Amino acid sequence: MPDFNNEYGKLVEQAQKKAQEQAKIQNDAATTTQEYLAPDKSFSFDYRSNWQTATQPIGSGKPMFSAYKTNGLSLLASAFLIVKDAGTKNENDAIEQYKNFIWAQNQETKISEYKTTNGSQIIQVIEFGNAGTSSTTQTPEQMEKTAFISTNGKVYLISVTIMQNIQDISREADDIFKSISITEQGTAQTTNP
Repeated sequence: MPDFNNEYGKLVEQAQKKAQEQAKIQNDAATTTQEYLAPDKSFSFDYRSNWQTATQPIGSGKPMFSAYKTNGLSLLASAFLIVKDAGTKNENDAIEQYKNFIWAQNQETKISEYKTTNGSQIIQVIEFGNAGTSSTTQTPEQMEKTAFISTNGKVYLISVTIMQNIQDISREADDIFKSISITEQGTAQTTNP
């Protein structure tokens, strides 16, 4: 007759070992980075390796790049990273159009603007969260941060939409924006610090 306590103990030990291996893989991916280089080589940025490149475009329009991040073993995305052409040549126009689009969705939405730098480059960023807040915290249930990049007569958007782990991924979005390197005709102006 099998010893059920012994068998159960082995199963628990195997599950713990597998969970530790999975955690190590995720931790390694969270600390290494990949580089995204725009097709026209006008800008690049670094993002953590635990973002999964989407096989189908995410979001509206025609994104140049899209990726998603999951939360642990969940199959649901906790964040999206999308790069696309703003369809305008003027950065201020692109920002105003984006804000108007947000306010058309919800007039109560509060939008904050700030700038981040990478060497001598200044990147304009806007962020907003939905009007509702989580019942357990005072943080928004969803947040979006978008950086605007003006180079080679075009404006590009790099957006991070966050649905879970808002504080952690928000800091990660800021790291992505700080790593942006804008080039002119494929020649780098600065290097990442």
